[in-house]
Amino acid sequence: MRVNALLATAALFVLICTLQSPAPIYEAPELTTFVDLRSAANAGLADDQLGDRKGGWTDQGNNDMAWLPVGVREFAGVPFDVIDPNANGGRACIMLMGREVAHYPRESQWIKVGRQFEYLYLLHGVAWVDRNDKQPYAHVEIQYDDDRTVQVPLRIDQEANDWHLAKPAPNGPLAWIGRNDTQSPLGLHLLEWKNPNPEKFVSAIRFTSQARLPVPGFIAVTVASQKLEIKGPNRELRRDPIESILVQYRARMPLAARFGPAAEQTVTVHRSLPEQAQRLRSLRVDLRLVKTQGSAAVTIGGQTIEKQIGREDWVTSFAFDHPKAIDYVKNNLSDFAIDVKLSGEAALGRYDFDTSPNVLWTVGGEDLAPSHSLYGITFTAFFNTADPDLARWKVLELPRPPRENPATVTDEATTEPLAAPPAEPRASLCLNGLWQLASAPPDATPQTYAATARVPGVWQMSEGLAEKDAETHSMWYRTSFLVPATFAADNRVILDFGQVAYRATVYLNGQKIGEHLGDIDDFHFDVTDAVKRDADNDLVVCVEDHHNHFKPVEKRLTLDPGWMRSQEGHAWLYTMPHSCGGTDKGSGSTMEVFEDGKPLGPAHTGHQEIREHGGGRFSHVGGDPETLYLSTSDNTDPRSNGRTYEIRYQKYVPDRVTQRLDHHPDSTTMEFWSGILGDVYLRSVPARAIADVFVTTSVRNGTIAVQAELAGSPDGTLTHEVWEGGQKVLDLPSTQVEANQEPITVRQKWTDPHRWDIDDPHLYQLRTEWRDADGTLLDRRWTPFGFRELWIAGTDFVFNGRKIRLQGTSPSIPHYTTPMHHRLKWLNQMQIYRYMNANHIRLHLAGMNCPSFVEATDAMGLLATLEAPFVPWDWVWDEQNQEVNYERLEPVVDQYHRWARRFRNHPSLIFYSLHNEFWARMVDDPKQIENLTKQTEALRVLNEAVMAEDPSRLTQLHGSEGCKQHGYPWLKVTNMHYQWKDEDTRNWQEKVNHRPLIIGEIAFEGTWSFFNSGLAYRRNDPPVLHDFYWEKIHAVSKRIATYIDLYRARDISGIMPYAILQWATDADDPRGLGHDPAALKWPALSGPGPKGISASLQYLDYINWFDSRYPKAPQSFATDTVMDHFESQPLPPFGGQPEIIVLVKDAGNPLANVPVVLYPAEDQGAEGLGSVTDPEGKAWIVVPEYGRYHAVLSLPNRAVTLDVAVEPAREFSAVKTVVADVGGG
Repeated sequence: MRVNALLATAALFVLICTLQSPAPIYEAPELTTFVDLRSAANAGLADDQLGDRKGGWTDQGNNDMAWLPVGVREFAGVPFDVIDPNANGGRACIMLMGREVAHYPRESQWIKVGRQFEYLYLLHGVAWVDRNDKQPYAHVEIQYDDDRTVQVPLRIDQEANDWHLAKPAPNGPLAWIGRNDTQSPLGLHLLEWKNPNPEKFVSAIRFTSQARLPVPGFIAVTVASQKLEIKGPNRELRRDPIESILVQYRARMPLAARFGPAAEQTVTVHRSLPEQAQRLRSLRVDLRLVKTQGSAAVTIGGQTIEKQIGREDWVTSFAFDHPKAIDYVKNNLSDFAIDVKLSGEAALGRYDFDTSPNVLWTVGGEDLAPSHSLYGITFTAFFNTADPDLARWKVLELPRPPRENPATVTDEATTEPLAAPPAEPRASLCLNGLWQLASAPPDATPQTYAATARVPGVWQMSEGLAEKDAETHSMWYRTSFLVPATFAADNRVILDFGQVAYRATVYLNGQKIGEHLGDIDDFHFDVTDAVKRDADNDLVVCVEDHHNHFKPVEKRLTLDPGWMRSQEGHAWLYTMPHSCGGTDKGSGSTMEVFEDGKPLGPAHTGHQEIREHGGGRFSHVGGDPETLYLSTSDNTDPRSNGRTYEIRYQKYVPDRVTQRLDHHPDSTTMEFWSGILGDVYLRSVPARAIADVFVTTSVRNGTIAVQAELAGSPDGTLTHEVWEGGQKVLDLPSTQVEANQEPITVRQKWTDPHRWDIDDPHLYQLRTEWRDADGTLLDRRWTPFGFRELWIAGTDFVFNGRKIRLQGTSPSIPHYTTPMHHRLKWLNQMQIYRYMNANHIRLHLAGMNCPSFVEATDAMGLLATLEAPFVPWDWVWDEQNQEVNYERLEPVVDQYHRWARRFRNHPSLIFYSLHNEFWARMVDDPKQIENLTKQTEALRVLNEAVMAEDPSRLTQLHGSEGCKQHGYPWLKVTNMHYQWKDEDTRNWQEKVNHRPLIIGEIAFEGTWSFFNSGLAYRRNDPPVLHDFYWEKIHAVSKRIATYIDLYRARDISGIMPYAILQWATDADDPRGLGHDPAALKWPALSGPGPKGISASLQYLDYINWFDSRYPKAPQSFATDTVMDHFESQPLPPFGGQPEIIVLVKDAGNPLANVPVVLYPAEDQGAEGLGSVTDPEGKAWIVVPEYGRYHAVLSLPNRAVTLDVAVEPAREFSAVKTVVADVGGG
């Protein structure tokens, strides 16, 4: 069977899309009849080979209709029967000739109708249009039983438009908007024709072409006895899994050592398929090459296909359906070979650093000359399967096969009155959920709260806000709560906020209890004296954004002619220093360019005008704030005309001396991420409490050490025990507590611990108890930890006794949004990183308030670097503030102390990065050397603060070793960014004084931006941008593969491509390859973590964790580039946390705002943990260990309890629900 027919039959899923649930089988109403087009159909929907006169649709290769769903279904509300090509010899549509495709017939055969009808509906499309040609390009002929005929014309801009436009026409609304492997969106039109003679029988219809430029295509015809309601078009930009087909995809990058211009080389790759592939139908191999010509031959099981390759052939496809190939694969499903032989310039190769060390690859191709090569082989298999999960396994070759969605378990439970309070001295109640919201100035308490807000969350995304409210600069949040009955009467009650942006003023029961300024850290208040223990408490928080806390400062920058990058017409591309980004809060409206002190010219709407006419400037291309196109007044060369050019712009800086790590003023979203962004907890803490516990482990010494600090009068006994799965596994020596004995440290030999490692992230729980002289328990604190150690041996890292090369990436998110990422999002993102063979993740500039991130790295076996967002002099542009900041470092030092103390027990954490690339910030400062000296000393002080709290870990400065005259002798690790040239890393050991070297960032063309500083926007026509996207993905894959291989060959200690998910997903394809955001179906709005509408991996893509039948994320083959060039890493199991939902009802009706607290019943390592119920009566509670718990529900004037069994976490969230009806009490 021909492959194009198979493709259409399969409704093949493209490898980088995500999938929708299959549409139900549609039953057409009795008033409609489908006209059978099967005998007249002459073409398939899919096409294998461009221009071979054999394929389907418009004979344009995979620019086809392969994604169109087949079978009976509605299009724009009208039922049609789209022919299944597999059931019709590969034919599914009627194609007629046009000047661009002349091999199709001029007319179709007559097609039997044989009935009366009032309306005819046609699903059709057209390619290659001439909008100046107003004549019909085709007709629909209707023949009555008296042999009279009527012609219905089809005209461009009347009944149809080009299928690539997806644009409705006056007489042709869109019926389907979809895509294919190369284009998006595509459009099919609906023709509605009212029969002027409905009393007559229509014997037949046919379609005719006028042989003009357009190529018409006809998909389906339906006739109806009355007018049908036409609805909006079907939007199917993701493939509908209506067929049972499996695609297995891997992209390998087999690069040889050197490029040989006359070489002939062969590479063999091995693949495997599951047993279901015994129903294999066809295979396809795609070779991806760059600017090459020659020949390629691909062999599978004795079938060889050879093709010539031209310089413009980025992808060359080889389709296999011969029995030799199919039978060979079927007989060797576990391991079969694909042989690829190349000759001429298409030989395997690699970029040659020795001959061209300074070349930077660009998508334009001008710098690709020395690097012709094959760099990717994609294998795709097509086969039928009845397994619904396999039918949807299209995108990612997951480490484990997909499984059925776990069923959500719901249990009924019986409540009993609470007889005695639990023995746990501590408890925490999460107050997250749906809060009331009102817009009002900070000094005017609102009288009504008309809107609602999800907490945590940003107020700009809240429900019920008027447009004017969404633009306000302060919001008031309100909720009420009961203090749980199990909160001990003599305990302190603490109100804890994970993060608020930017200023928070907190009121409890009408009393102001405190305020906090800054959006980077958590904070808390002791509300013991303000809280009511036997009645509802009214909690109100006034939140102000950054608007009133920053002021504009004018800055000037003289343009360096050396930064001029290229010329296009009259336009010069100037890449501004990184420090100029985000002028005027990102809008760039205050930027001006001056020539010899005079304004250069107006701002244009695009660089096209400048390129053609000159005399102006255009900045912030495509959202890139570092790109500026400009022209001179007389269109002369600005590098040599002797004139000076200056940019004048605004920066927003704090309106006070910076005394802490606050939001940096360049953010383009400083007023769009405001609100209560972190979890809100009410905590019960003993008055005499264990204030802090710090656990360190040593693999080399076989020891564990515990350091504890106490709050309250110091007497009694302190004990430590290590627990695992409800069992005690180790006792540490007890300590008699005495005055002035803090911190209290004990050590113990431990010869056989279960180590935490990247393939087995095993966690223990340390139970620390403080008892008074009489043996009464004062406090108990549980601390999770892992037994592991990282150390340095020469230039190597050693982890748990073996050399390890750190390889991974740096997720790039604004620091103030870190708490807005749910733990489930992080867990699933970590799984993708692990699939890519990453073992190390650095949280770029966002590592000071990230508890859910490090909990996920702990669970998924990923080593972590946490990075401070900004030091106080950074981004501060007035010298007076800079000087004062150097002198007033204490508040920042204090914040660094608290940072290390907060995260130092996480076993995945191996580095604190004190900052990122601050040298570049001062590139235009004449006092650079003086400032660098001051900054170096200040950073030394901050380093000492971190090391004082956590000497067990290493510190580093990411990307800050580029300034050769300023080293850091107090650092043990060197970190460099963007070391592109061969000389940068040749003999690196000597250059870094024989310390380990981490290449902390490397990306496409060396820029931090996905698109390189406007280069993509030289051609801003969307179809061209789509082509650019794919050229870019090809180039970035090759570039990153080459540098990873180079760094590995030179035994560099750490390799960290920057933000790999930013270019390893399809989200930024300008033609819409990124899939639509699907609303996350949260099981409850209560419990820890934000409950956003959707969750993204990186900017515009989306991630799924609620449905195991679908891929978690849309990924491009660049994902596999990283996976195949990093060293292979073992994969751990998915590391979620046990969780449960308690649904509280009263006589069948849900109860909101009920505190539900779980207490361990089987010695699990947990304090009391709980949540208030949401409006649906659901309390979502997450615990550290599974097992049986006692749940206590606090109601007005009474408390009840029930037993619940919390089960182990599962990869796809299906949270068990326990229903507790408290009626009758």
